[in-house]
Amino acid sequence: MQLVILAHALDGGAQAVASVLAPILGHRLTVLHPEWLGQARWSQRLDEQGHACTLLQWHGDHRLEGNQIGLVWNRIRLLPQAAFRASATQDRDYAAAELQALVASWLAELGERVEPPMRRHASVIPALHHLHWATVASQCGFALATWQSAPEYFSVLRTPMELWGADRSDWPEPFVRACHAMAGELGFDLLSLRFHGTPAAPLLCHVDAHPALTSSGEVQAVAHWLSHRFDAPASPHTRVVAEALT
Repeated sequence: MQLVILAHALDGGAQAVASVLAPILGHRLTVLHPEWLGQARWSQRLDEQGHACTLLQWHGDHRLEGNQIGLVWNRIRLLPQAAFRASATQDRDYAAAELQALVASWLAELGERVEPPMRRHASVIPALHHLHWATVASQCGFALATWQSAPEYFSVLRTPMELWGADRSDWPEPFVRACHAMAGELGFDLLSLRFHGTPAAPLLCHVDAHPALTSSGEVQAVAHWLSHRFDAPASPHTRVVAEALT
């Protein structure tokens, strides 16, 4: 089975995570750039049970079939169509719509093997609107920052495995529970939350479902989560991966 990191070549955070996982997973790790999807050969069929199965072929000998995928970490920000840059506007729009439909169908076919889950967010590029996360924050017990809030701030990276941040040893349990609850309500395993104030009196000011992952701690936390999500608990690889990431 393959762990697929679907990320742009300039996505430094995703590339750093891939660099951590590559020596551990070896050939079970595939880094697929969205720029390649418009140049790939797509083949979609139904199996004997009526389930869709997609085959992707790119750069000649690279192949990826749906039943070979254990998990896709989707970091797509846009779907470029390099082959149609010189075409008329109408042709470019048609090609873009076709590619969008293909990728959406592929990710939906994979069901819970995609993060963020396509079937929940109904978008190849899920986005969080301020009004949405602000409403959920209030439901989870977070107060929102205002322009008058104290300038001090701190950030938290949430995965289902842990909360990561510079001062995580000082975080009160209600704060930890609220961070996990908010991610669950929004439907994102990976979530970055930024606060003004202190963990004892936090004021939420920003939520990001596509964090840049600029620190080594964030990269390690994401690699730990992906390896655990990819490898079932009973897998013989799980202990090896966990030891390699600690």
